[in-house]
Amino acid sequence: MIPSAPRLSATLALLLVAACATRPPVRPPVPAGEAVSRLAQEAAGRKSLRGLARVRIEGRGQAGSASQVVLVTLPDKARLETQSAVGTAAVVVVLQGDELRVQNFLRHEYLLGRATQENLARLAGVAVPPGAMLRLLLGLPPLPVRTGDPRLHQVPVEDGVRIETVDERMWQRLRLDGTGRLVEGELGEGETALVRVHFEDYRPLDVGEFPFTIDVEQADGAARLRLRYETVTLNVELAPTLFALPPPQDDQTRVLPLDGAAR
Repeated sequence: MIPSAPRLSATLALLLVAACATRPPVRPPVPAGEAVSRLAQEAAGRKSLRGLARVRIEGRGQAGSASQVVLVTLPDKARLETQSAVGTAAVVVVLQGDELRVQNFLRHEYLLGRATQENLARLAGVAVPPGAMLRLLLGLPPLPVRTGDPRLHQVPVEDGVRIETVDERMWQRLRLDGTGRLVEGELGEGETALVRVHFEDYRPLDVGEFPFTIDVEQADGAARLRLRYETVTLNVELAPTLFALPPPQDDQTRVLPLDGAAR
């Protein structure tokens, strides 16, 4: 059956809308010599984030996905709320400075420990230094990229530019495409590679473009974290009380050290 003219026009319109919705924003090419400056400028424009994401964890005896409310304020504050099926907070994780606190409402547990990559691995599967993890949540390279850093090394390649930087014992290798978008990277410490990261699905926001899909994979392939943002708002003012998670004052919740908590 051949659709009538009005139905055919509507069908074509829907196809065009769908095609436009999936097409990434167009950016002009950027000279390799300007890629570092653009990356540093975009990073300087991201201070905080409020978003809703679908997070999937695989490996280290964990597997599953959940919706999470994500709140981040650089350099050292984050709050992640795992949502239950009815939209209430099932688990709340708060990182502030060198402390990591977790309240599991389903298991009636409150966990307290140091903010280390080992404790983050217990929660998120992948072992990433806390500062690097917060930057990744903001769609940034794991380590800052500073223009004029004499230790920074960049090499133009056919598909963009490759950048290497160091920060004390930490190092990173990044690849930017021909338009200056951050595509992938690797983070390591000393002679050991820690994680590989991938950035996809760039969409325009008020302060530039943002990667709505972020993959973090352990370098040895033992675990993987995939973050798919549904909504993102950058540079919002987040109240300090959001990053406070005091121990509950009830007799039903067990208070445990995070290092000794069962997974």
